[in-house]
This record gives sequence, structure tokens and C-alpha cells, in this order.
Amino acid sequence: MNEKWVLDASPIILLGKADLLKIVSSLAKVWIIPEIAAWDLGRGESEVLTLALEKAGIGVVLDDLQARKCAALFDISLIGSLGLILLAKREGLLKLAKPEIERLKAVGLYIDSSMLTRILTRIGEGDKGG
Repeated sequence: MNEKWVLDASPIILLGKADLLKIVSSLAKVWIIPEIAAWDLGRGESEVLTLALEKAGIGVVLDDLQARKCAALFDISLIGSLGLILLAKREGLLKLAKPEIERLKAVGLYIDSSMLTRILTRIGEGDKGG
């Protein structure tokens, strides 16, 4: 697990609206919200990617599709709001991920329904498992 994560406003807003910031906060010792750079993305996404390139060993949290594609070009590993919830479950901070994912969806997170079904099935929370 990364000790440091850098993230932009989108995951903070979604997790905050879904009242999940407290749950995921213990996943890292340090959470960084940067103030640098300008790529052809939103300011927050640009700053997160720039900081990730400047500092080795830092985790990246991004939900924006274009920013995720850009991260892939630079071989920057990342996680999104959904991934933080799955990690929180794996670390024992949550008993079930599905209700928290539904909360994220209710406050604006988009996730393809077939992908969500596959994820929930894989973690044992599909229709038959949870």
C-alpha cells in the first residue's frame, strides 16, 4: 500500500458527498492536494500528474477518463474513487463495498453497469453474493 497519495478535487468531492472521506483516510499516511503545472486537462488533474512525475513512489487518485489515459501514457499507476472503496474493503475498513459504491454513484460517479456487475461479482457482492 502507498504511504502517500496525491489526488485532485473530483475524488475528494465525490467521497465527501458520499460521506466516505473518513473511511478511506486511513489508507495512507499522507494525502496531497497539489498546486502545480498545466497540461491539456483540468487544472487539478494536471497538477496531480505533474506531482506524480516529480515524486517517485506516490499513489495517484484520478477519476477523469482523459487524465487516466494521460497517466497511462506516462506509466503512472493510479486508482480512482471506486478503487479506494475496494481497497478500503480489502484492508478491512469496510465490511461491504456495494453500499458505498452506490453512495458514490448517487453523488455523481459514473461507472459502466456491466463493469460494476463484474467487480461486485469478483469481490463476492454480486446479486447472489451480497
